[in-house]
Amino acid sequence: MSPSRELKAAALAAAGTAAAAAGLGLRHLRDRDGHALDSDAYRLLAGEPVGLGVKRAILAQVDDAVAELRGETDSDPDEGIHEARKDMKKVRSALRLVRDHLGDDLWRRENDHYRNVARTLSGFRDAEILVESLDGLVERFGAPARERLAGLREQLERDAKAAYGDGSIERAMAGAAAELSAGRPATAGLPL
Repeated sequence: MSPSRELKAAALAAAGTAAAAAGLGLRHLRDRDGHALDSDAYRLLAGEPVGLGVKRAILAQVDDAVAELRGETDSDPDEGIHEARKDMKKVRSALRLVRDHLGDDLWRRENDHYRNVARTLSGFRDAEILVESLDGLVERFGAPARERLAGLREQLERDAKAAYGDGSIERAMAGAAAELSAGRPATAGLPL
């Protein structure tokens, strides 16, 4: 077999392995030489066809978001929501890259799905960020700001505790994870 044919055969084998991994949700793959492949990388792997690589990267981000929302990582709920929302932004950016290939209707359906799931979590993240931002202002401007903003901070902290304290965050995270899992087959079936 000629060197160019061997290279093509190796690339096809790696692409087939990556495609199978994306379809099965596998994380730890090996190329034919036994080297580990980073199947959840948010980039194309060497020799990987673009369409399969984009789909693999999207599905890996969906799986990561679901893991964060189900508490399968070391993240606390606030960090889990933040990481899941970042994953969904990456999904949407990858979808934008293939929008012309998917067509507007299919792209819009997928984009809207991930945007809407992320929106269900935004209130929790916003409540925490407001307190952190206010603390940053107080740190920057010192005691006068602390005194003037004390009432506002107390209100923001009450709002954040209310958002987190009544179990609604757990319900929202579980619901978002379920929505992502339910939408995964449609994403896996994208014609890429």
